[in-house]
Amino acid sequence: MEKHFCKCPALDCPHNPNNPCGEDVGCEPCIKKILRLGEVPACVWFNMKEGLNSTSDFSMENFAKTFLEKKAEVTNRQADQ
Repeated sequence: MEKHFCKCPALDCPHNPNNPCGEDVGCEPCIKKILRLGEVPACVWFNMKEGLNSTSDFSMENFAKTFLEKKAEVTNRQADQ
């Protein structure tokens, strides 16, 4: 079986498409739930920041703050080159 692109570490989640019970359920119910909670899905966090296990605040505000910090790091590295 080909691995799904989802990088969510919650393999015990029934919505995770990488586990056997998740294939038929999919990401949509999870993403709807996360957005209702005002959070950003783990798969989006993983696309921006490795080491998600150190993150406990999945709020949209913390995502925006982390994104801006990452962007500043990249900009500073590019300026140093």
